[in-house]
Amino acid sequence: MNIWLVDLNPTARFCPRRRRNEVGIYISVYDAKATDTNEVGLEHYFLMHTTELLYEEFCKVGTVNIRARFEAKKILNDMYIERFETAYDIKLVRRLKKYQDVLARELSKMRDLDNEMELNRDQFMNCVRNTLSNTQNSIKTLQQYKDIAASPKARKMFHKDLLDLYFTIIEKWRMYYKIFEVEIVTPLLQIHTICENEKQTEIRRKIIAMVREMQQMLEPNYDLQTVSHPEMAKKIIRREVPVFLGLLSLVPMGVDRVADIDIMIDEYSREFRMDFIKE
Repeated sequence: MNIWLVDLNPTARFCPRRRRNEVGIYISVYDAKATDTNEVGLEHYFLMHTTELLYEEFCKVGTVNIRARFEAKKILNDMYIERFETAYDIKLVRRLKKYQDVLARELSKMRDLDNEMELNRDQFMNCVRNTLSNTQNSIKTLQQYKDIAASPKARKMFHKDLLDLYFTIIEKWRMYYKIFEVEIVTPLLQIHTICENEKQTEIRRKIIAMVREMQQMLEPNYDLQTVSHPEMAKKIIRREVPVFLGLLSLVPMGVDRVADIDIMIDEYSREFRMDFIKE
């Protein structure tokens, strides 16, 4: 959709006060006023009709989806994209509540993979130990692990499938959290703080941070030496912490965060009046 903005006299333009992060679209119409004061002029008709057309175009994609695309491109991150209408923010909360059904199913799948990895953890660790050279005493990034797992030595190992299992799980986590960015973070970003109490604002910030921090930790070159899951830390001897702690912590950490987010969405939505949440 292309929009041409025409203004023959910019200094005369009306500048309304807008709250922080709000964006307006100027549409100027000239020589289109009704000659009869009792009739609706072309200017009014054009403005109203154009507004409806803009909204229809946004609806084809979805305002939340448009926001998600901007987020992915890391542009206009602090902008609301919506039509101001009654209970719009409540619609977003309902969307989150509905998505929890999907979230529960995905969480179950994630737990199954986490359990599979835990059951095979000892053999996985032995496999990794046998792939490391005498000079390697740490695995600092997922990219380094990927290179090790793809080496000719690793490909000849009997339990090479466990090396592949780990990376399959990491790829799954990346996919899940990319989806969570769209289905959870983006709707939350569209909810005005004026509609929240202090508790909700804090919960919302925590959820967004948890998703985005996990996405960062799953990046190929993120420093694994800064990653630690408390339960996993108890299972690894000190001298092997640089090799295994960050690597193995990512799996249960990815699951735990989803479980926590599910609970926090409930806490967030409960702060609204229940008759608003019901369809």
